[in-house]
Amino acid sequence: SKNDGVKLEQNQTRSFAKILKKDDYIFPEFYHGKTFEPMGTRGLGFTASGYLLAYNRHKNNIKPL
Repeated sequence: SKNDGVKLEQNQTRSFAKILKKDDYIFPEFYHGKTFEPMGTRGLGFTASGYLLAYNRHKNNIKPL
């Protein structure tokens, strides 16, 4: 249902925020898909902007692009 999709988005956004906080907001290039270990180059703006887009979608129902 639509509510299930919204809850999934909320949970994913919260999980993303928790991982970023745990890693002291290093904004890595990517996270390992199973271990969530930060990998690649650090300090990248697209990782930060990805979180902001997800947050806006979740909190303000603003669809990216």
